[in-house]
Amino acid sequence: MVRRSMSSHRTLQALVLAVGLLAMHPSHAADRLTVIHLNDWDDMTAAPRIAAVVARERARAASLGSATLVTFGGDMISPSTMSAIDQGAHMIALADAIGFDIGVTGNHEFDYGTDVLEKRLADSSMIWLAGNVSRQGGLVAGTQATAMLERGSLTIGVLGLVTQDTAWISKPGDDVSFDSVLASGAELARALKAEGADVVIALTHLAIAEDRALLAASDAIDMVLGGHDHLLVALRDSKQAMLKSGSQGRHVAVADLVVGDDGAIRFEDIRLKATAGAGDDPGVAAMVADFENDLDAGLSQVIGHAATALDTRRAHVRSRETTFGNLLTDAMRRATGSDIALHNGGGIRGDTIYPPGTAITRGMMLKELPFGNRAVVLSLSGRTLRLVLEHSVSAIEEGSGRFLQVSGLSFVYDPSQPSGSRVVTINVGDVALDPQTRYTVATTDFLAGGGDGYQAFETADVVIGAADGRALATLLADDIWATGTMSADREGRIRRLDGSE
Repeated sequence: MVRRSMSSHRTLQALVLAVGLLAMHPSHAADRLTVIHLNDWDDMTAAPRIAAVVARERARAASLGSATLVTFGGDMISPSTMSAIDQGAHMIALADAIGFDIGVTGNHEFDYGTDVLEKRLADSSMIWLAGNVSRQGGLVAGTQATAMLERGSLTIGVLGLVTQDTAWISKPGDDVSFDSVLASGAELARALKAEGADVVIALTHLAIAEDRALLAASDAIDMVLGGHDHLLVALRDSKQAMLKSGSQGRHVAVADLVVGDDGAIRFEDIRLKATAGAGDDPGVAAMVADFENDLDAGLSQVIGHAATALDTRRAHVRSRETTFGNLLTDAMRRATGSDIALHNGGGIRGDTIYPPGTAITRGMMLKELPFGNRAVVLSLSGRTLRLVLEHSVSAIEEGSGRFLQVSGLSFVYDPSQPSGSRVVTINVGDVALDPQTRYTVATTDFLAGGGDGYQAFETADVVIGAADGRALATLLADDIWATGTMSADREGRIRRLDGSE
């Protein structure tokens, strides 16, 4: 028999009590953090699933004794059909219902101008960051450069960076400027560390190459939570991590980390959680149903009237210059500031003619352009542009959808010649095409990716990609709304050498 003193018995009791307390509260519970991240989401129909996953991850984190932070990586209020009606107000309401804590503005936040953005931010409950963006010498109203957040015993420093491309791929206005993301990021991260942040997070809306460069340039940044390029990314090494959740709420990115007594950060787990099959949050689902009713009413809204007959008949948009084709491509050129705009006749689907005086609705534009294609801008040589136009008329006898409606140029072709050798003359504006000159060309993401056989586009340089392009139906509807009329004439942009239709 082993004999114990009263002192050793009390010590044993104390140890048992301590072990019991540890079982109730995991080690370093106050020093655990779970980050839940989403980016590039403007589809309201995904909101109920996102809300369900976020709530589930919050509950899981709480069961581990972990604090939580819910973040957003930019591009929320645009582009979508509903945003064309309410300029993104519904997305702000849904984000608040989901419960985002903090986010960074993306380039699409500036699509309706900075005045509208500032109104949206004033209605938002979350913190918005834009540390490298200034307006008339100060920050954009409603944004901060950084934030210090307390989570449990941890102090989390968060900075926000927006792609400098926003200046030309969106509509921020001439009084808004975008500073270097690398210089700004390094400076803001150092300041957060100096202020006592245990963890420094960079919320970014940047291409992945810039995110990598940012991590390499600043060891003060522990984690990049990004967006912009619609990639699914979950990367970590012994010191830093990067997460991007793709787009449209199909996945939510989650990171569990622990800060040790020595201040060292350990990433226990990072993962990308699919939202499909997650179920719906009933409250958020009810909000979406209300917004869908508003959308139905909005699509019936008259946005303008046809001042001239507008022709979208299938046989015509696939074989000749049409008034609707001119209207559409002119709108594309105005919206993007490009030299030229090209749209395939096969993407125009209404197969009708709108007589003068017809009341035009947003719903009609969705009927005409139903595929959800986006306007992109490419840079290509005159030589490549000639190949593109040759392809446009290469199957004219078949009524192929590859036939292009055009703006900013005119050309003459001879259908009696072999396919590939039909284009006779091309003028850009009033000047003959120069094979060596590079031109900016607005077109659809479908064609830019080689759709309808346009492999020539695949060799072009991308100026504005699909992730930053506006939906064509929305672009056209907004152009009509701005003027209130739809007026277009046939101007001889596309002519057959034999003079026939």
